[in-house]
Formats: sequence, C-alpha cells, structure tokens
Amino acid sequence: MMHLFLTSSPCDDAGGAALGLPYVYRRDNGFAQLLRARVQGARKAVMLAAWPDEHEFGDRIAAENADAFRALGLPLVSLRMLDSRHTREEIRQAVAESGIVLLSGGHVPTQNRWFHAIGLPGILAGFGGTVLGISAGSMNCCSTVYAQPELDGEAADPAYQRFLPGLGLTDIMILPHYNQVHDHFLDGLHLFRDISVPDSVGRTFYAIPDESFILQEDGHATLYGEGWRIRDGVMEKISEYNDITALQTMLPEADMYHFYGWNHVFRASRPSGYAGIATPCDLYDALLPLWSADTCAPRMRAGWSGDNPTLGQCSITAFLAQDIFGGQVFGVPLGDGNYHCYNVVDGCVFDLTSEQFGTAALEYRPFSGDPEQFRDVHFAKKEKEERYRLLRARLLDALSE
Repeated sequence: MMHLFLTSSPCDDAGGAALGLPYVYRRDNGFAQLLRARVQGARKAVMLAAWPDEHEFGDRIAAENADAFRALGLPLVSLRMLDSRHTREEIRQAVAESGIVLLSGGHVPTQNRWFHAIGLPGILAGFGGTVLGISAGSMNCCSTVYAQPELDGEAADPAYQRFLPGLGLTDIMILPHYNQVHDHFLDGLHLFRDISVPDSVGRTFYAIPDESFILQEDGHATLYGEGWRIRDGVMEKISEYNDITALQTMLPEADMYHFYGWNHVFRASRPSGYAGIATPCDLYDALLPLWSADTCAPRMRAGWSGDNPTLGQCSITAFLAQDIFGGQVFGVPLGDGNYHCYNVVDGCVFDLTSEQFGTAALEYRPFSGDPEQFRDVHFAKKEKEERYRLLRARLLDALSE
C-alpha cells in the first residue's frame, strides 16, 4: 500500500538551525511523527528532480533531505537525486530498490515534462512505499495537474497550459504556499481571485500553507492543519491549524472501473448530441454492450470475444470520445508500426479500451513522446471509417431508446 504525502513545504528551517542543519522535517500538525511511522525500516530513498539539468543544486537538496531523515532517527543508507544524468532504466531500477520516493519542488510544467519523458507514471504504478511530494512535486502527483500560473507572463499567455496529465497517484489538486502567495498578483491579476477561483469551475482545489499537508492511504485522504477548498468558483476555509479533516473516501475496489483514467474527474462541457453521456465512465457503460467482432480491427477479429470486448476498438472509440468531449487523441507506439489510441481532455488522460492489455501497463506520454493521432489519417482506411460509423450509429440508437 502506498503512503502518499502531499506537502507544501515539509522543511522547518528554525528547527534545523538548532541541530546545525539547513532544516529538519516539520512537527506541525504531526507531520514528522506520521512520516516516521510510515518509513520505518526503509533504508534507501530516491528524489526525483524538478530541474533535471541542475545537478549540483539537486545533489545538495538530496543531501539536505537525507540529513532531515536521519534527524528523525531513520538510518538511511542512501538518498540519491535522480535527474538527467540517469537513464529511464536506471531510474526504474532505483525506484524499485527504494522504500521512499521524494518528488522535488520547482516549476510544475518543467517537472511535468520530465516526469513524462522518463515514463514516471508507469514506474510508480504499483509502488508500495512512501511517496513524499514537495510543492510542485505534490501538484504533479495528481491525475490531472492544475499548473497554477507562477512565472511572469504565464497568466496572460493564452497558450500556457493550466491543466496537464500527471502521475495518477491521486485526484487531489493542491495549491501550495498559500501563506506566502494568498495576496500575490501575477500579470496584473490576483492569483486566487482572478485566476485560480475562476479556474475551479467544474473542479476542486485545496490551498494549503506550508505547515499543512495531506496524507492519502488505504483509500482515504486526510488534511492535517489549515486549508481552503476552492470549488466551482467559490473559495472557503474548511479547517484550522491542528485540525484533522477527511477530504474524500476513494471508491471501494468493487465499484471501480478498470479502464485507465476512469477516476480522472471531468464532465462534458460542450454540446455533443449524445444525451446522457457526461463523463468517460458514462461513455464506457454505453459502449460496453455495443463493441463487437464487427467493430473490432480486422487483424484482431479472430481473438475478439465478449470476455475481452475492448480488443481492437481503440481508434474508433477514441475518435468517438473526441466527438463528445473534445480534446486530442494520442497514440502509444506498439512496436509493430501501429499505435494504441487514447484521449486527453483538459489535461485528463483516459483510455476506454486499455483493458484489452490485461495487466500489462502502458506508458502514456502525451506531449512528450506519443504522437497525436488524426482521424483523416486513420479514416483513410475505409474499413476503419465504416467501423467508426457503425459504432457511432449503435450508440446514438441506444441513447434514443
């Protein structure tokens, strides 16, 4: 079971000075005690960089965090910074050998691009240790990352992407350092009143100060300390210092869907003509009885069965989902010249037909490796366009009943 800490800043400079260290881990709201209890026995840790090319800086931060762990009475053998000096395979092996993974603070989009370039979502899938997110690292843990504008020009730039696909470890979007930035202006706009509060329509953000943190484990997420909830254009304080607040209870396994991205929460925001389809889960439910051998790709048709209904359905399903939700279609290279198609909408990655691969984990890397897919290219194959039209007609018929 993964223990996931989402922090703003776990570092206590004053406490560190008393021990001759740059910082130690905070005792505020019970953080140090809870962390110590969950990493007992871990001897190796790794830290994933936010600035992967800043090697000297990264090594210093790793050494400082190693000292902070030892100040908790935890005799770590090593804490390595993983950055652009390491290959993807070296990073995968280092994570597999570690009981603790730290995700550094820094610039959210920069770190996000690197995380996807090294395939970190796949590397962390199934990780059973403790993950400690710090600032940007915490923000990038989410399935859909809200990259709150930070640098001059980002708030005013219409091309700046505020929503990005993340690591998929949680659905909780945090806004760190609220104590420092609550009255900050960027590009002439108030960071919260004019930017993040309007961006919250259809979503939920949690703004936390440096002393607060969120712990997600065993299907539950809990806020320790002071916090503000920003949801649907409304911001309200929900807790005080030393409060313990349950944020959400994850769905039990029996109620979960099993396609990738089923829990990436958003709703259709544009007229589509597909009444009753508001989320990817709605579309999955509607398509499940409609996928068939005659909508399956011809090269896979012999293997299609009701026990594996999504086999060979990826491209026509992804383009049908695009009709309803908008966004883009990307393709995971399969090594045989073909691509497995999936959708990205406002930073949310979902793959309605991922179950055809069973327990094999695909690596989704939109914007950093997976090429975008276009229907005019795919539908140059007439049989594929005909299968798409057949599936769409079946869906519209089913929705009209």
